[in-house]
Amino acid sequence: MITVKNKSYKCYLIDSNFIIQMFKERESFGSNVINRVFSDGLFVFSPVSLWEISQDECFDEFISVFSTLPSLLALSDDDIVNKELENYEGVEPTSIKDITFLLSGNSPHELNLIIKNYINKALGEDYKATEKQYFKEMKGRNSFGYLDGQSLSNKKAIKSSVDLVAFEFISNLVPSFCKTLQANSSALNVTRFPSQVSKSYIYHYKFAHPSRKGEPSDLSDILISSILPYIDVYLTEKSVANSIREIRDVHGFYKGLETITMKQMRPIKEA
Repeated sequence: MITVKNKSYKCYLIDSNFIIQMFKERESFGSNVINRVFSDGLFVFSPVSLWEISQDECFDEFISVFSTLPSLLALSDDDIVNKELENYEGVEPTSIKDITFLLSGNSPHELNLIIKNYINKALGEDYKATEKQYFKEMKGRNSFGYLDGQSLSNKKAIKSSVDLVAFEFISNLVPSFCKTLQANSSALNVTRFPSQVSKSYIYHYKFAHPSRKGEPSDLSDILISSILPYIDVYLTEKSVANSIREIRDVHGFYKGLETITMKQMRPIKEA
């Protein structure tokens, strides 16, 4: 939840496929989504999803509509980690207000510039090429290997692997902090970086299974998942929703996070 002007709202993170479909089916699906979200909450957009819809023909209409609707833009993965780092020793955990900023009161032209400038800063101008290169690098690293069948049925083994990969994510993003901890013989508390633990869980459910080879486009889901520990509802595709529910039920992560799929938002057809 987030409080804006003394009123609390649920935070609904929405993926790019949902957004694009909203504008393809404005009167039915799109209307249902907007009514559902604004009944008790606000939209939250990730830089990755905004980059993806900026490549779609619906982008101009998206800008026109959301220049009039209050919504939140999440920080980049790097910036979220830095916010978590600021709170590493703090009593209060990092919250949604720390990792988002409000998009409202901007003209369509201003919003267009804000979004394009921000996603270029967060992801780089050629995000897809970077994504493919990172995918190749990730698949070639020993610590990102597959779990065997026996390990996949062992919750402790999975948790150990999740923590290891989360540690590598963190050490790549804030290397000087990790080196300082190591020099002081202090252990890194990965739970203070829920964004990276979340990424690690989604990585494991996307890649760390002998039958799941993964593909570059899956990295978008992994990057977006850094926001999941901070939101209340995720509107996403069925496969991602299933992974989140399994992680929640088996490992206890994502407690309180609700998922909504496209099928759930479509109008019920009369018999």
